[in-house]
Amino acid sequence: MINCESEDSESKSCFFRKCACARVSISSDSLRSYSIESYRPTICPVLDCGGLFSPSTMLSHFLYTHRDITTEDLDINLGSVSTNITLQYHQLKPMKSTVVKTILLQGFKYEAIPVLLNMYLLPTIKYKVDDGSKIKHKGNWLLIWLSSLCTFPFAFWITIQTYGLPKLSFTQLCSPISLHEENCINREMSSPLLDSRIILMNVEYIKKIMKHENGLYVEIAIKNYEK
Repeated sequence: MINCESEDSESKSCFFRKCACARVSISSDSLRSYSIESYRPTICPVLDCGGLFSPSTMLSHFLYTHRDITTEDLDINLGSVSTNITLQYHQLKPMKSTVVKTILLQGFKYEAIPVLLNMYLLPTIKYKVDDGSKIKHKGNWLLIWLSSLCTFPFAFWITIQTYGLPKLSFTQLCSPISLHEENCINREMSSPLLDSRIILMNVEYIKKIMKHENGLYVEIAIKNYEK
């Protein structure tokens, strides 16, 4: 689902044409009942960390080893969390992922296991079409996704938005990627168009937006949670 609020219809069209260029149709992933994905240790996704943690030590690892990464609570029954990603965006290095925030789901069975908000700067997109031919889009692309060591019985709304005039927003329904799977995805992140769990935005148009805006924000909410 995509939402856009703008007083300028031309800006609205331009925003989606450039930020969601060639995006495949969005659909939610098959949702499984909540559980811990795996109890085996996984490598920390924070750049140059290399530490190991399990589901029981993940939260303490981020609280004590990565104190610069903020942690915020999200009530699974209502509300949302909003993050200004402007600083992290400007500090991104090509082909290097960044953990922006850790989110604790209050009221969830495994509330002590965080959900991570991640960003990645990709210089080229490569993918195959139905006839087997390969297509390449050069230029810089911003990827945003959630990751965790849990599976969830619900999906998340992720909204990328500005608060200036005209107000622009891009909303996508996503399921978190397993941190075990993420370690593999980061090595082959050249085909994100085929993965509906990842938001893809054109960096050139983000630069144009940032000339007239104070910040770029990511808002996260939970879709239709029922106990």
